This record gives sequence, structure tokens and C-alpha cells, in this order.
Amino acid sequence: MRNLLYFGLFALALTVVGEARADDHRDYRRGKKVIVTYDDAPRRVAPVRTGFEPSRATFDQRRTFHPTPQVTQFARRAYFEQRKDLEQIVRISERWERAVATRNPDAQWKVNRRLDAWLEREIRESMREPRNQRYTHRIRLLRNELVSLERTRLYRRGHQGRGRGVRGYHGRAHGGYFATKASILDQLISLSERQVQIAEVRVRAPYRLSFARR
Repeated sequence: MRNLLYFGLFALALTVVGEARADDHRDYRRGKKVIVTYDDAPRRVAPVRTGFEPSRATFDQRRTFHPTPQVTQFARRAYFEQRKDLEQIVRISERWERAVATRNPDAQWKVNRRLDAWLEREIRESMREPRNQRYTHRIRLLRNELVSLERTRLYRRGHQGRGRGVRGYHGRAHGGYFATKASILDQLISLSERQVQIAEVRVRAPYRLSFARR
């Protein structure tokens, strides 16, 4: 008799559980939120989408690259190096302005040498980073403009008026030379500032998130 009572209670429990699951499935089809309980812990589950919407990009934690301390250290080092490069090109531009204002040919020659060294170093360092291809291309274009500008100035200096071959000679169209060079220096400063901003973003947001379509 006791066994029959236990069997009846067990069958009743199975019936109740089956009806609850059927209700849950019907609630899902209607797009309602239901409460699923297991291990005596309530949990709210979002309903399944029933429309024909395209799949959305959802965050996938398994494909997220968490930064290592070494990666963070490299990002900080790159940021400080970019800030140092920006300070150097700003200093070069200021010295060039002073040399032009005082009409000091020796100072202009020294600034040109510093600028050439800075450009060569920037091109060499940026080529090591695959993500800096656009920056490297822009730096090379500006360097070529500077080389062409200096060659044109030397040609005009040697073939126009007196003072052939004298360093610092101001012949005709020297105003265009100084204006063009000042514009190139401003572009170099803008590019360097942009690189500092990119490096700062990489330091503040070290996570490289990946989104998978499901």
C-alpha cells in the first residue's frame, strides 16, 4: 500500500513538471518572459526572437583577446615615444621660425639637418608597425616635397642674381620657399599629433574586442 502511494505521488510530480514545461514552451512561442527555476534559484530568461530580423553582431567572450602586461607595457612605451617625437618636431619648427626671423643661415642649416634626421628616424620606426602604413606614406610624401623644395632653391640661388653658391642667399621667390616649408612643418606637426592620439587610445582601451555573427 505504501509503495502504491509513493508511485502515485511520483506520477503526480511528473505530470505537474510536464505541464509546467509545456506552459513554458507556449510562453516562449507567444514571446513572453518566463521564470525558470532550477537548483531553487529563480532566473529570468529573455524570450527567443520570432521575427525574420537579420542576425545581429553579439559580443562573444570566447573570441576576446585580453591584454597581457607585456602588451600594455608596449602600448605605454609607444605612447611616450610618440609624445617625444611630437615635442621634437615642434621644437624644430620653433627653431626654424627663429632662424628665418633673424635671417641666420647657419641656424637654418642646422635646423635642416635636424629635420632630415627626424624624418629618417620616423620613416624607419613607422615601417616596423604594419598599422602605420598611411602615416609612413604621408611622411615620405612630405619628405619628397622638402627635397624638391631645397633643390629648387639651390637652382634659383645659383642661377639668379648675385650671391651664387653662398649659403643663406635670398634671391627671388624666397618668400614662397619659406611659406611652403612652414606649411610642410605644420603638416608634420599635425601628423605627429594624430599619432599621439592613436597611441593614447591604444593605452586607454587595451581590449581588442571581437564580434561574431550568430
